[in-house]
Amino acid sequence: MKKISLILVLLLAAVTTFAQCWNLPDANTVNVSGSVKNQNYNGNTHFIGSATIENGTNINNWNAIIYDGSFVVNPPQNMNNRSNIYVNGSAVMDQVHFTGGDTLFINGSVVINKIVSNNSNQGSRNVIMLSQGSSLSYSDQVYSSETTIKTQGNTSNEVDVLICSSALPVHFADEKRIGMAITFTVGDQSNIAHYTLQGSNDAGASWDDLYDFDVDNSKITYALSIKEYSTTAAAAICLLSMFLIAGRPTRRNKILGIIMLAGILVAIGCSKKEVPTKKDTYYQFFRVRATLQDGTFEYSKIVSNA
Repeated sequence: MKKISLILVLLLAAVTTFAQCWNLPDANTVNVSGSVKNQNYNGNTHFIGSATIENGTNINNWNAIIYDGSFVVNPPQNMNNRSNIYVNGSAVMDQVHFTGGDTLFINGSVVINKIVSNNSNQGSRNVIMLSQGSSLSYSDQVYSSETTIKTQGNTSNEVDVLICSSALPVHFADEKRIGMAITFTVGDQSNIAHYTLQGSNDAGASWDDLYDFDVDNSKITYALSIKEYSTTAAAAICLLSMFLIAGRPTRRNKILGIIMLAGILVAIGCSKKEVPTKKDTYYQFFRVRATLQDGTFEYSKIVSNA
């Protein structure tokens, strides 16, 4: 009976772990590049980019750290009882210290030079959770399947390596409007069929599909060019064209007017192709819809012209 109870407890623990697989928490987004030195961050932190995190850079009061991109992490990653680190991409970490009930999520490849497991939270196993196709390199071995690895430590020298059967949900970060472009950053794209830029004129009550674009696995940050067109300016140019054609019907004016009128018609056509007008007004709000392989959708945050 005790064995059956123990098995049920272990199964429940496994189900709980898998249920939380790739459930990314809210975190402060930090875009980084090059060498990050002597910086201090507070709370859950989501690093995006390609960088070396140098010793002297500290993160305080955190329960989750997300490394999204390509990183070399030199400061020891000291977990603190049921805390989580997420790696989406690749990372080389000098040291990771588990304390009990902690989880390192890997979607990609991670190399760790030293792993310490001091289980101060008794009864809670430490876990390294791999997505399918991901790998961990440690102590001259590569781990890509479920196993238990030996680590350094005083009270517990084991960490369970598990495989997550579900794909990492798409997550959007750092959506913004810069001039004539919408930029947004995503995490894992393996489960995405395509993206769609959408626009709204009624504060998000309804949305129009503007255009689709394909997934590009070579990048995690997209910059979408948008073209706007002023109907007021179009009307003014059209009136000027008509004046040149009809008002002073010289051959030169007629040719100039026809060219201007043709140009404005082409401009209208081009602008409508990318950002169609609605009720002669601009779209004030934009978002990106990710269509997943199973036909469901996930959405970015809304960005505004304002």
